[in-house]
Amino acid sequence: MTLKKNNFDRFLEWLGLAGVLLLAGLVVYRFPRLPDTVPTHFGADGLPDAFGSKYQLWILPAVGIVLFTGLSILARFPHVFNYPGKITPENAAEKYRMAAQLIRVLNVFLVFVFVYITFTAIRTAQGKQEGLGNFFIIFFVLLISFIMVFYLYQLMKDRS
Repeated sequence: MTLKKNNFDRFLEWLGLAGVLLLAGLVVYRFPRLPDTVPTHFGADGLPDAFGSKYQLWILPAVGIVLFTGLSILARFPHVFNYPGKITPENAAEKYRMAAQLIRVLNVFLVFVFVYITFTAIRTAQGKQEGLGNFFIIFFVLLISFIMVFYLYQLMKDRS
């Protein structure tokens, strides 16, 4: 079954790609002006708790690009996912479209989380910021939970 992408799906794909370019561009642009030591890990309180070479900052864009690419490919194969309800010929197209859209939304969200972490690591290394902030973990967990609950609810509704 070939699923046709709607405008929102295309927007999500372009937004994710823009996020990946921003992620890599941040490091490329700021790298020459970074100190030799940068934060490499942030604790649950949002403060840096490990430091390393500024070259380790390249790990974030590399992981972000791999994650973005993998999830973009995965969104093309919604028929291989597990679903909370029964898939029938009548509801397959709608359920597959919603599941693929869930992956795209998560992809964009995760890419911009990587952008934020990279931006924060750079600003923290430059002494312009003191970490991710106290509410980063709470915000991250709540937002990803909301996304998952919203789409799982949509997938569980029987529209056939």
